[in-house]
Amino acid sequence: MKWAERAAGSFLILIALLGASASARAGSEESELPDIADARPLPLPLTAPESDAAASGELMAPAAATATPDPADSASPNDSLQPESIEWGPLLRDSFRFLMFEHAYRMTQRNTREGFTGPFFKDYFRSVGNIHGWRDGDPFTTNYVGHPIQGAISGDIWISHDPRYRRAVFSWSSSQYWKSRLRATAFAAAYSLQFEIGPLSEASMGNVQQFPQATGVVDWVVTPTVGLGWMIGEDAVDAKLIAKWESRTHSRAARIVLRGLLNPSRSMSNLMQLKAPWHRDTRPGITQF
Repeated sequence: MKWAERAAGSFLILIALLGASASARAGSEESELPDIADARPLPLPLTAPESDAAASGELMAPAAATATPDPADSASPNDSLQPESIEWGPLLRDSFRFLMFEHAYRMTQRNTREGFTGPFFKDYFRSVGNIHGWRDGDPFTTNYVGHPIQGAISGDIWISHDPRYRRAVFSWSSSQYWKSRLRATAFAAAYSLQFEIGPLSEASMGNVQQFPQATGVVDWVVTPTVGLGWMIGEDAVDAKLIAKWESRTHSRAARIVLRGLLNPSRSMSNLMQLKAPWHRDTRPGITQF
């Protein structure tokens, strides 16, 4: 038990360090945001008409080339200049950080630690081959609350690294929103499968599936599907409640509480990306009103 207490203490220290680092990083990013309110388009040069075409009001190519694009255009989530490829490097890095956090928590469980005593490869393949049925022996809250939250967190990590859709906001009629969440659900399913039977999984690190009561596939299904519902619920709360409530206050503490506590999976996802828990890709930070 002393070993478990030391591990649990390490988790608390890790979360404190991640939160402090993310807060400092978010503060510096907000202070460095450029103010585009004072941006003005450059005046077009005055050109005397030297031809019949110019005299008739046709635009000259050099003058048209000097026009400055509206800064608001570049902020559009559907702008053609936005990159569309997945940020695979950061996505895998942040997903791995989340995976290691979960496995570190598992190390506080005695049955997990006891699974490291046998031959690694033999016990791993035996665990994978032993899977059958639906139930896995975990309580209801673990299967139908904890694992959906895992699906929502991994899905949120995907969304943050999906430039084409990451600024999509909850709306029943938005195809952009539903495409983004379905793509996130597919990634959550892949993450869940890896967590259950992959190279760095419960099957390989602790050989959990060797126990007769822990052989079901409930988590394979529930994690991504109910996790999708969890993501949609948090998105709706964020768009319909949090955004409205925070627009009525200039209190940073109130905004932190609203964003952090009412969107727990997104807050955890932000921490795994070394961002402030209250970070949003879809609107400014808590110090901007």
